[in-house]
Amino acid sequence: GVGQRVRDEDVQLDLAAGEFRFRFDLPGEPIEIAYSYPYPPSMASELLYELAQYPGVEVSYPGNSAGGRSLPYLVMRCTNPHKQPEIVWLLSREHAGEVSGAYTLDGFLRAAVTSSLREHVEIHAIPMVDLDAVTEGRYGKVAPPVDHHVAWCADTPRPEIRLAMELMEDSVSGGK
Repeated sequence: GVGQRVRDEDVQLDLAAGEFRFRFDLPGEPIEIAYSYPYPPSMASELLYELAQYPGVEVSYPGNSAGGRSLPYLVMRCTNPHKQPEIVWLLSREHAGEVSGAYTLDGFLRAAVTSSLREHVEIHAIPMVDLDAVTEGRYGKVAPPVDHHVAWCADTPRPEIRLAMELMEDSVSGGK
């Protein structure tokens, strides 16, 4: 369905009780309530599909999450064949509930694909690092066995981080 914001006058914050209260009329069908603007995996898939239509944009699924989901990976190649591009890496959703990062990444990639920036840089992106928590509706902060954002080490237990580190290494070494 279509998302709809609750009107400001229908939201009440009760600090003493530690509660938000929302007032709205219930429709005759089931509803879903989101704490923040949703950005589900389907939106990332649509973005990647749209971007893959441009020359020099590659979308692949080089590995899986801990839950076995295929992790999307995007590369926007430099458009100047005579230039040694700078490598730019973008990640979002290390914490699944941090939706603003997904919207920021989305907007940046949409702008970059037709930008002169591509004459100087090669862009690599993993749009949803904690894809399992995003898909399952979990926030993903302090997720066992170790939080994604602190799992950046050689012996990381996170397959998503291990994959990102391998892809980063390949991107700067030319895939060698």
